[in-house]
Amino acid sequence: MRADTVTKKALYILAIALLAALPCLGVLGAGGGALAAGGLGAAESRLMQRLYASQYPPGSYVEGEVVVVLEQPTAESLAELTGGFTALLEDGAGGSPSAFAASPTKEAVRLRLKPGLDELEAARKLLASPLVRSAEPNIVFRCAATNPNDPLYGEQWNLHGSYGVEANEAWDVQRGSSGLTLAVIDTGMDYNHPELLGRRNGGWDYYNGDADPKDDNGHGTMVAGMACANTNNSTGLAGLDWNARVMPLKALGANGEGYLDSVVNSIYHAANNGAKVINMSLTSSTYSQELADAVEFAHAMGCILVAAAGNEGDSRIDYPAGLTYVIGVGSIDENGSRSWFSNYNSSVDLAAPGQRIIGPKPNNSYDAGSGTSEATPHVSAAAMLVLAEYPGATPEQVWRRLKDSARDLGSPGYDESYGWGLLDANGALRVPLVTVTSPQDFTYPASGKVSASASSVNTTIRYLELWLDEGLIESHEFPVPGGSVNYTFGSWDLGQLTEGTHNVTVRAIDASGAWEGEHAITVYRNLSQPRPAQDWYLAEGTTGWGFEEYVLVQNPNAAPANVQVTFMKPGGSTQQYAYSMTGNSRLTILVNSLVATSDVSTYLHADLPVVAERAMYWGGRTGGHVAVGANAPDQDWYLAEGTTAWGFEEYVLVQNPNAAPANVQVTFMKPGGSTLGYGFSMPGNSRLTLAVNDLVASSDVSTHIHADLPVVAERAMYWGNRDGGHATLGVTEGCATWLLAEGSTAWGFEEYVLVQNPNTTTSSVTFTFLLPGGSQVRSVYAVGPLSRFTLNVAEIIPGSDVSTYVQADQPVIAERAMYWPRGSRSRAEGHCSTGSVTAADTWYLAEGTTAWGFDEYVLLVNPSEDIAHATLVFMRTDGSTLSHGVSIPGRARTTVHANLVDPERDASIQVISDRPVVVERAMYWSEKEGGTDALGVLQPL
Repeated sequence: MRADTVTKKALYILAIALLAALPCLGVLGAGGGALAAGGLGAAESRLMQRLYASQYPPGSYVEGEVVVVLEQPTAESLAELTGGFTALLEDGAGGSPSAFAASPTKEAVRLRLKPGLDELEAARKLLASPLVRSAEPNIVFRCAATNPNDPLYGEQWNLHGSYGVEANEAWDVQRGSSGLTLAVIDTGMDYNHPELLGRRNGGWDYYNGDADPKDDNGHGTMVAGMACANTNNSTGLAGLDWNARVMPLKALGANGEGYLDSVVNSIYHAANNGAKVINMSLTSSTYSQELADAVEFAHAMGCILVAAAGNEGDSRIDYPAGLTYVIGVGSIDENGSRSWFSNYNSSVDLAAPGQRIIGPKPNNSYDAGSGTSEATPHVSAAAMLVLAEYPGATPEQVWRRLKDSARDLGSPGYDESYGWGLLDANGALRVPLVTVTSPQDFTYPASGKVSASASSVNTTIRYLELWLDEGLIESHEFPVPGGSVNYTFGSWDLGQLTEGTHNVTVRAIDASGAWEGEHAITVYRNLSQPRPAQDWYLAEGTTGWGFEEYVLVQNPNAAPANVQVTFMKPGGSTQQYAYSMTGNSRLTILVNSLVATSDVSTYLHADLPVVAERAMYWGGRTGGHVAVGANAPDQDWYLAEGTTAWGFEEYVLVQNPNAAPANVQVTFMKPGGSTLGYGFSMPGNSRLTLAVNDLVASSDVSTHIHADLPVVAERAMYWGNRDGGHATLGVTEGCATWLLAEGSTAWGFEEYVLVQNPNTTTSSVTFTFLLPGGSQVRSVYAVGPLSRFTLNVAEIIPGSDVSTYVQADQPVIAERAMYWPRGSRSRAEGHCSTGSVTAADTWYLAEGTTAWGFDEYVLLVNPSEDIAHATLVFMRTDGSTLSHGVSIPGRARTTVHANLVDPERDASIQVISDRPVVVERAMYWSEKEGGTDALGVLQPL
């Protein structure tokens, strides 16, 4: 799963792998053992939430062993650890001190447990030690090879056949450099074989713990030879790279199996000892955070990592190919078709020949092998050729040359069988490298032109094209093609962007028309979602009917903030109160203590930008809901969810913050496209409650509110005699893209995605369901004009956690509703939220508590392919703060259980990320008797 600024054409926001095996935000308790009062650190918290049996299937790890990464990888630290856990660990659990001291890389240590102990429980206990950075069961890795009974093929179709990698043409440009090193993490290498003689550069045996990475299986020798066999020497076969050095790192044994510590230490060794490309023709179906950390380290050191996609022949994702920063390689046969054994999923980035590939075997012999193992070294060797031709190229630039030059196979553009297409080593050396120089990636440009540069050593560039999403905006032809060009497109301005998330792509086409390179960036326009502001409006609210109401205010500024709160009642009377907040703090206002029994809307004004939410509970807290406020009133509001059927009560709440009366037109849109319209008049500074059940008989319904003065609108729904309920702020305009991060059809949850089409023409809406492990399922529906559409997610994705990306051909509104059972009640409670139309660098969550019996979860979704590093700043009522770091893998969702970080506290949260993310918060109480969910308030940096 290669990190790439180029977004897959088939899906803008890429598959979100739900790596934390939390069945849904509300299902899992704290887990594990006792916790210190201060909570866990970032890494420990992240790993603790993964140490459950569902993440480590039987047979995926070695019984009686765990692997730890020490905070200080020293013999003294290891001795202190093993000495402190004598009840847990066997004598000599960490191996001999001399072997540990001799190993050049000591990041991961394998520990043996006493008989009968549970590996997961042992990992949890070890993780609590300050000596340990991470702990996991010892995952098993295997060679990704499938060996047929076919006779040895004497021809290397993989290099020069119709579906070969165009090696002969590539060699006319580049044959490799002896100054570059390819690391092969495998079963070792027969470095005395004629095809590999003189090519070894260092190495280590991390499987047996010695300095001799001799191959006792044969797999590693074949892989190394396919990439780098001695060529043009009148002996044996040809390798794709003629000259590169090979660093054999033995992580797998004679039976082709190896363990987590061996693989992790091999990656660190390669990165620390000068390897530029790391080949991993090995797989495991189990995700490992320690492996992911090693991969991220190697990427940061400038390494290109390449791995086999796996040989199960199905859609499962194997690792390390499924990790961010790894190029996953699938296999094709001589006819250009996906090999029957090659996995097909979102980890596949490129395809390469992988059936009946001839390679060297130990003891001066040769053989033919089949598997994604055989496909992988083709990509690794091609990357080495690109580095030899372009010595200053970054891993990102090498990847883009490999991607842009790939020969498209299967469905146009990206697909999960072939990735971006068949590796073309010749094309990778010739394709133009494009860079969008303005605007910057993942930004919110208000206006400006798009500028780009493109270059190639081995061809000249005639055209630069500007594309917005999938539409061509402008094409510029250079009268005299050049090897290096620059251009600013003048016909279109970024100020013309519509609401939502967009791809801006610049393509370069060479003079022959044979090679086309591109660079795509992500840009955002988001004027509809709330952000920190001095003014906030909360339409819903009541202190009657048995409700508790709270207004929660977050001051994210270092300076104190003064807050004026005005409560607006149905008849137009108001009450005002003033508050002072310290910097970086949270304020809780119990409205019941200020406003006697009454329905009420709230207007809040501060002298600094703040964030405001409202929480309500009823029935002795058997139910509750929460909603973020609006920054400003508007004349138009849209509410996608709503129903007066199925035992639901629905209310639309409208706040008129103006001194003058407002006339409000409400249009209800039904599933078939029929509509009902009503007009209402509101006094100034008042609140209007519409009981929708009195206006629309038993029907699902979306709502459009239009007023002659700016107002604010929310919707509240209740069911089961108000056993459950949820509330949501409306949105002021539609958008073509929506990301709904939370979701599950497992664990007893019902999930529905609601789409409102306020347009007068039918909209084509694509739902892309993003499943654990990164696989995707797409469904397309036509949503009629002026109508409401309901999708029961379980009918398409039964029994799974799921996030949803909604993409339409015109602006629509999308929400997600979820319900869960408790006891005999099938819908004991539920929550609802609109999606986010963009990601952002900074988010705020005003509400939040880990006290009073509440469980709080913060959901962070990273829609890009690079790892995001975020800091959660807990802002407490007294102004003190606590910071907590977390990493979110590319295309993934990470969950932070706030109770493990800042227990027994009321606190608002600020999330600051180095890459744009989407943030939600879910809270549950009384063993899921009630629960709420809210999208955060974004602030683009």
